[in-house]
Amino acid sequence: MEKLLEKLNIKHQVTKFIESNETVLEGHTLYYKNIPSALYLLNHYNHHGTIVKDDGFKVKGTMIDLSRNAVFKLTYFKSVILRQALLGYNEIWLYMEDIYELEDYKKFGYLRGKYSLKDIRELDQYASELGVTLVPCIQTLGHMGQFLKWPGSGKYRDQSDVLIISDDTYKFIEAMITFCKSAFKTPKIHVGMDETFGFALGRYYKVNGYKNPEDLFLNHLQNVYNIAKKMGYGEVCIWSDMFFRHRSKANYYYDLEIQFEDDFINRIPKDITLVYWDYYSKDENIYRGMIQNHQKMNRKVIMASGTWIWTKLFYDQNKTLSTATHAIKMSQENNVQEIIFTQWNDDGAYCDYESSFLGLFDVNQVIDESINENYLEKIKCKSYSVLKTASNINALGYEPVLLLWDDLLLGIYLNNHVGYDYHLLTPMLENTIEFIKEAEKTNYNHLICIAKLLKNKLALRKILLEGYFETKNFDGAKEELNEMRKNLIDVVESFEKNWNERNKMFGLEVIQNRLFSQLRRIDTYESLVNNYHFDEKLEFLEEKLEKDPWNNVKFIDVALSSKQ
Repeated sequence: MEKLLEKLNIKHQVTKFIESNETVLEGHTLYYKNIPSALYLLNHYNHHGTIVKDDGFKVKGTMIDLSRNAVFKLTYFKSVILRQALLGYNEIWLYMEDIYELEDYKKFGYLRGKYSLKDIRELDQYASELGVTLVPCIQTLGHMGQFLKWPGSGKYRDQSDVLIISDDTYKFIEAMITFCKSAFKTPKIHVGMDETFGFALGRYYKVNGYKNPEDLFLNHLQNVYNIAKKMGYGEVCIWSDMFFRHRSKANYYYDLEIQFEDDFINRIPKDITLVYWDYYSKDENIYRGMIQNHQKMNRKVIMASGTWIWTKLFYDQNKTLSTATHAIKMSQENNVQEIIFTQWNDDGAYCDYESSFLGLFDVNQVIDESINENYLEKIKCKSYSVLKTASNINALGYEPVLLLWDDLLLGIYLNNHVGYDYHLLTPMLENTIEFIKEAEKTNYNHLICIAKLLKNKLALRKILLEGYFETKNFDGAKEELNEMRKNLIDVVESFEKNWNERNKMFGLEVIQNRLFSQLRRIDTYESLVNNYHFDEKLEFLEEKLEKDPWNNVKFIDVALSSKQ
């Protein structure tokens, strides 16, 4: 411990280090439950003179989504591990659908930036020196679409996203688990199995006829569990949602009326770990009820909450605090000793990952309000005030990422958000203009150029709707279009800079294509307003609108009128 503190330049006056079940400083003696909790306490005390209190958890960790295009370079990943350790996080799950190398399966991770055995071992060794446990978090049933999309993967496919039950599939799964056991030191593995919608109702059904999906799921779980145990794993974790969905008449995970009879429970491996994931509920009664329903199965339970970076361009503080606060409180109240804060990257990993550190700070602050806000800068993150400003982009009256992808003319997102009433765009536009002023004070270039681009898109929508439905002119469009061209290039270059510094090259092409295509849509908008005669009807603005209850958050559903 002393050598590590010296290496990290953490000054202290501790003369005795004693392992304990909590981390506290008493005089010159540090009692500590794990190394990151000790680093966090001593480093915070070193910089700010106040002692942070123990969080009460055996494991306080994160889950990093590496499967949605952004695969960290090793150098950047190490900086993430270090800073998370200095915030007291002692476990990191690596969510890897196909982002690791299987020698006999060439299309597994093909052109996706997959890690080699050597890569993972290097990361694992670095983390272990900081007292951080890296845990493989893989998939062994659903969420396998990246591999299954290839024609040569057909024999493993039940549905487009789900593996088929077969001898070939179990050989494939054994290769996955063998890799993980060779790459990671930990005796803990997460085998996934969440959201396996349509399982056994695709090609399996055609070959074998109808079989009860719940029975097949439990049999599959037992088989995967047996493989993991054979490979030497001591703890096997599984996302728990499908147990509940199979029993819910509405296929609803958070159904508090669900009951599990003993015969069902006895078919679940006795030492399996159930991971209850909930990133959405804002009612602590749901967390309490769900945790207690899990505990009735007499298996270990881990709580998985989230620091909201997915479907966001920057971390969303309000959404995190309105959900994770309850997850923390109910975990503590119900003796759940391990909690993980997921950091998903749905639909392309476009969130600025550096903003996620505010989320980890927020979690710590929920546990202990006395934490100094200047601590983030001390561990080489952006300052609290800068990250707080960035998070405020999520509170301007619209969803920034949906506006970013929204087509400049068709307005699929804005049609559902405000319809054709251009007056409703005014407060959104005003909020964004004020936000830009605040953002410019931060010198956070990525934030500034994105905010300016969002302002352009709102202004151009307002010009289009107001001109077509009322004023019969498109005054201001030319200036706004020219400004948008410049700002769009700035956004592309900022994404590229961040990506190339942090991630492998794979996946950047997705962001580039999404953004660069908008340059041509600017030209199309410009051509329309330059050549339009106001006695003409614009068919796309004559569509009858019907408001959907929510907006799909994927690029393909917002940017394009067709999935074809």
